[in-house]
Amino acid sequence: MKQIKISHPVNEYITFNSGSFTQIVGNNKEIKDYIFRSINWYFTGKKYSEIDLSLFQQKEPEIREGDVLLSRSDYHLISLQYSGDLIEQMSYKKGSLAYEYLKEISENVDFMSELEKINHSLTRIATLLNQKMNIKNNHLVYGVDNIDLTSQHIISKYLLPTYLFENLSISYEMLNNDLSYQLFFDMLESYLSFKTGKLLLICQGVDSKVSFRNYQEICQQIKRMCQKFPYFKVILFPSSSAYTDMDPKYLESVVVVADAIENFFEADFMYERYKRNYPTNYPMSQNEFLHSLARIGDNLFSSKEIIESMAFQDLISLKIINQLYHYSTPKINQMMPSKMELAYLFS
Repeated sequence: MKQIKISHPVNEYITFNSGSFTQIVGNNKEIKDYIFRSINWYFTGKKYSEIDLSLFQQKEPEIREGDVLLSRSDYHLISLQYSGDLIEQMSYKKGSLAYEYLKEISENVDFMSELEKINHSLTRIATLLNQKMNIKNNHLVYGVDNIDLTSQHIISKYLLPTYLFENLSISYEMLNNDLSYQLFFDMLESYLSFKTGKLLLICQGVDSKVSFRNYQEICQQIKRMCQKFPYFKVILFPSSSAYTDMDPKYLESVVVVADAIENFFEADFMYERYKRNYPTNYPMSQNEFLHSLARIGDNLFSSKEIIESMAFQDLISLKIINQLYHYSTPKINQMMPSKMELAYLFS
């Protein structure tokens, strides 16, 4: 667990604790988008435009890990925000996941002899063309020369991904989102087995693009990869805190961005404080409490009025956790059921 500090034109720094698997939730969309955009800009290595710099008051942003200023090349970044980002990562465009994966595979396949044959043929074609051309001006002779192909040329320009479904070739656009994202994460896991440099994956709103079950499977796969590959880090920005993976091992890497920025405490500590302050002798189990914590994540540490309907147990969790972090609970705009409504509901 390390402290991340991102420079900010107003707050000086945005600070939070981050581990190998970090999830950022909360109702302050502006700051969450700023964090995502800053990380995305910083590690892509692209030169900042005037418009970019205007957002940082003409100062290039900084990202620190603890007290260490990170270089813009410290992490190989893969960013997923829009549907087009996934399509690009699965293409053979230079720098994409699929391109880098195939490049690693090509280094373990001996096709240099085949490449030499292709380049020899290109040389022969250039010779034949030169023999037929007759453009001369004094001592100047016009002709052509061939460009030797490399494995990188072959991957980016002369190979296309194929998808076989029950022995039928289908286009990528025919895959549903669950299959598309699963294919991406399977390829990423395979690629990480070759890679040794640091890689950072940031994803925004993947939970809104796949089924709930598939998103849970993706989170499980991410955690396995984080444990298996120590140079791999992930930051997820769920569209709803209800999708937060509440594994106790990674709870302290859950970041809530609201009126302020807070990390969750260790799971056993939070549950003990919850039980101690619960108004009856029948609190939820720890597992139920963690699920409740996920549901209330987008309302924690915020002064905004709560307008959506929430279960009473979640409202109690909200008040207890707010008090634990020394925040007051805002006004709750929720109607209480009448005795007749409760009697009907439980009859």
